[in-house]
Amino acid sequence: MLMFRPLIRYAVFTGRARRAEYWLFVLFHTIVVGSCLGMAVASLNNPENPGAALSGFVMWLSLYGLAGLALFLPWLAVLARRLHDIGQTAWWMLLLAPSALWPFLAGSNMAGAIARTNGGEGAAAGGAIVEAFAQGMLIAAVAGACSLALFVMTLLPGTRGPNRHGPDPRDHPDAPVRETPAGGLYDEARLDELFAEAKRERERDHRPVLDFGAEPSRPQAAATEAGRAAWDAGIAPARPFGRRGA
Repeated sequence: MLMFRPLIRYAVFTGRARRAEYWLFVLFHTIVVGSCLGMAVASLNNPENPGAALSGFVMWLSLYGLAGLALFLPWLAVLARRLHDIGQTAWWMLLLAPSALWPFLAGSNMAGAIARTNGGEGAAAGGAIVEAFAQGMLIAAVAGACSLALFVMTLLPGTRGPNRHGPDPRDHPDAPVRETPAGGLYDEARLDELFAEAKRERERDHRPVLDFGAEPSRPQAAATEAGRAAWDAGIAPARPFGRRGA
C-alpha cells in the first residue's frame, strides 16, 4: 500500500517519491503519534486512581516517544525522495534546522535573561525578559518561513519522465534506480549506442514500396510475360507507382 511504502524503504534516500506517497505517510505518522499523545493525556483523567493514571500517562508518553523516533528516519527519507521528484536536491531539508533549533535557542535566551536579572532592578529585569522574548519570536518567524517554503516544495508536482534522481514513480513505482558513473540515467555513450541500434533496426526492417524505374524483379518479369499484372501483393505491400506503376 502506498501509505506504508516509506516503511519498506525505511532509510532509502535515493530515488523519487510522488506526492501521494509522501502525504499519505505524513497522515499515517500523524495518526500514530497523535493517538499515543492523546491516550497519554486521556489517561490522566482518572481521579479515583492517581497511581494508575500516572502509570498510564508514562506508558503512553513512552510509546509516543518511541513512535516518533521510529518514524522519524523514514519521514526524512521520503521527504528527500519527494524533493528528488521535483528535480531538487535533498539539501533543501536544511530548512528544517531553524524549527529544530528554535526551542533550544529560545530557551537558552530566556534562561540567560532570567539569570542576568537576578539582583537587578525590576525595570532592567523586565527589559531583559522582553528582549529575550523578542529574539525568540524572531527565531520563530524565521523557522516558520523556512518550514512554509519546504511545505510548498512538497506540494509541487514531480517532473514528468526520468530525471537525474531516477525514473518517474508514476510510471515505474517500484523500479530500482540505475545510474551511470556520469551521474545520470544515461550518459552520452549510452545514448549514442541506443541511437545507432535503433538506426540499424530501421535499416534492417526497411522494405521499399516505391518503384521509380528500377528493373523489375524476376517474379514481376515472369508475371508480365504471362500477361498478368506486374504487381504482386507478396512482393510489395502497396501497388507501385511511377514510370512503371502509374
